[in-house]
Amino acid sequence: MFKPVVALGHESILQILDAAGTVRYQGRFMKAEEVALFDGIIKLVNDRKFHEAELDAKSAIEGGNFTRSYMPWPTEEEEAEEEAEEE
Repeated sequence: MFKPVVALGHESILQILDAAGTVRYQGRFMKAEEVALFDGIIKLVNDRKFHEAELDAKSAIEGGNFTRSYMPWPTEEEEAEEEAEEE
């Protein structure tokens, strides 16, 4: 299922799916609208509607509907800022 997503370079879809997997793995919870977005993208990918799924994913990321707090692995800058705030 995901081979065409990778081969076609649909980065936004992969970012959403990776973030959702990371959230669940780390025991955090997504907001209801983020779960709906994730489920919708999975349905579009399963239906082989990759272009539509990519547009939805990209729109959600750029529109702030998939919050940064749920995206995987903070950058080194973000980690440094968090450490500075804790001190």
